[in-house]
Amino acid sequence: MMCETSSWNWAYIDSIMTCGTWSFDVNYMGTDGFNVWLMSNELVASDYYNPREGYFIQISMYTSSIQLMRDLNRQQIVLGKFTPLGGLDGWWSISVTRSSNGEFEVYVNNVLVIQAQDTTFDDSSWFAFETYNTHSIDNILFVESSVEVDSEALPDVLTVVATDSLYVVPGDYLQCQLSWLNIDPGTAENVQVYLIFSEYLEFVSSSIPVTIDGDSFVFEIGSIQGFSIEDIEITFFMANLLAPSGTEFWMNATLSYTDTWAIYTFEAKDSQMVTVVTEIPENDVHKSSWWKKEFSYVLNGKSATYDRAYLESLVTMISYSSELFTDVTSLESALSILLVDTISGHLGKAMGEVYGVWLNLANDALTADTEIDLTDLTTAGTVGEALIECEAILLDPSSSDDDLKNVEKICSEINAEKY
Repeated sequence: MMCETSSWNWAYIDSIMTCGTWSFDVNYMGTDGFNVWLMSNELVASDYYNPREGYFIQISMYTSSIQLMRDLNRQQIVLGKFTPLGGLDGWWSISVTRSSNGEFEVYVNNVLVIQAQDTTFDDSSWFAFETYNTHSIDNILFVESSVEVDSEALPDVLTVVATDSLYVVPGDYLQCQLSWLNIDPGTAENVQVYLIFSEYLEFVSSSIPVTIDGDSFVFEIGSIQGFSIEDIEITFFMANLLAPSGTEFWMNATLSYTDTWAIYTFEAKDSQMVTVVTEIPENDVHKSSWWKKEFSYVLNGKSATYDRAYLESLVTMISYSSELFTDVTSLESALSILLVDTISGHLGKAMGEVYGVWLNLANDALTADTEIDLTDLTTAGTVGEALIECEAILLDPSSSDDDLKNVEKICSEINAEKY
């Protein structure tokens, strides 16, 4: 950022961003205050009283609050206000989002404290910080991205593409922010996210599960390996196998990168609506014994219906959706469940059949609301209800052998399409 000094110190950087997220850390030291200009068309001048216009965050001893402000030719309007109970002194982590229709959300230390809407300004030239000597700003990050849905992709895939080139130093970090709102017909809580990464990134881990329940999450996904990268593409798979058929989410995704030298901004595009749950089963239902052979063939290098990567994706989705099989994350551990003699007694047979139902569900052979009629065995009316009931029995250490036998029968009937 370019810097100037006077009775007020100020720094600025070119920024045309009007929709997205501005985040930064600020340190308030108890004297007067400071302004962080998110959008400004008049460069903040060394004379504090010069006219300017735009939106800014103000922290001031005179109001004892953190405020979202609009300024038009020195006519300042408070759009929203937050007064911390413990006073203003110290470091504050602030994140401000603005949508294309002017909706603001201000987060302080990851808590939403201000919501407002204003459409007075729709363009910007500068991001700026003006303050007395005692205050400071750090960790500035702009987030603005292109969001595209691959028309050839499965309906539960959202692809985020950075359409511009990045010129970066190896070791710089990417962050990703996802938020979405569930839309009828289903409730689909606790959606989990796992990632297929770009070849240009070195990853923190092979998958990063994030539980989503109507909120926004920001998480670091890896460091960049190259100096010049074009069209970074990261794909997000949303796994919630118990969500009702046709459940839709309004998706918003942003991708950003930052380093110690610069702030990079991506071009923004509109969000996409993505159907995340298959409405009509697409594949054949298989018995658990069929899945056992399939996993065994792949692990032993023999010809199989599905390849290793596909089976691994099924195992991953199940681990994110099931309470019983959260730790089953490899083909080897999945096969050990299907090889029922590796677990003694009726428990092993019951677990093998339950896992077989999960595999059919993940493979789009069943849906969570596929109706069943097994009134002599269970009151569950759908596959999803049956799975929840059966897992609860298997997780209960007081369950009897008769209970375990009943679970085995329920799931073997579903896997044999006798429902």
